[in-house]
Amino acid sequence: MIISEPPPPHTAPSSPNNLPTSSQKSPKSYLATLTSKQPHQNSPNTKISFNPQPNSHTPQNVTSIILKINIDAQNLKHIRAPWRLSVIVKCYGKTLGMMYFSHKIKQIWPAKGTFNIVDLGDDYFIVKFSLEEDFLKALHEGPWFANGFFLSVRLREPNFNPKTAVTQSAAIWLRIPCLPVEYYDANILKDVGNHHGTLLRIDTKTTNSGRGRFARLCIQLDLGKPVTTSVIIDTHL
Repeated sequence: MIISEPPPPHTAPSSPNNLPTSSQKSPKSYLATLTSKQPHQNSPNTKISFNPQPNSHTPQNVTSIILKINIDAQNLKHIRAPWRLSVIVKCYGKTLGMMYFSHKIKQIWPAKGTFNIVDLGDDYFIVKFSLEEDFLKALHEGPWFANGFFLSVRLREPNFNPKTAVTQSAAIWLRIPCLPVEYYDANILKDVGNHHGTLLRIDTKTTNSGRGRFARLCIQLDLGKPVTTSVIIDTHL
């Protein structure tokens, strides 16, 4: 076997442009090219600028169009009906993932029926129950906590948007101690509850005067407003 040497590399004809000269510079590194203050090679009269001009890529005379879809009252009632037994839950002081939240809810709300959980984003969840009994327990029998962190539970609101929800509220029990028994009246207690927030429930032992040490009302309280610490009923504080 005869092994021949490879042919010599092809050499292009010499031209004035590729003749070596003493004035040629060595190629710049990539870093040097990026940090160079020389004008761009494709735009000899323009320097690179990192301050974009406002609206430089915005088409002129463009009109924004907002499409509005109207839903009649009958259809609104129809699409909202499945969410009637639902509460909105938010954890304060800790961000809970979907799996962890579901695990904790099953622990603190052992439901007789079924329930579905939807992650609304921004630490909000909606819990939809199949049984009214489970729904009322979640709404009224708080306060609820997950590993020491308070769970705000509120009624589901139509058109609730977690991105624009600025009013934080919670369902809490309001206790009025040493209330004279003549004020254990449903209408008076409703007024008291609605002055503190939105009345959700009056403890049955309160309305039938079975408990005389204090009145107990469940209200939805706006956490963004100052808390009322006392109430005057007629002349009783």
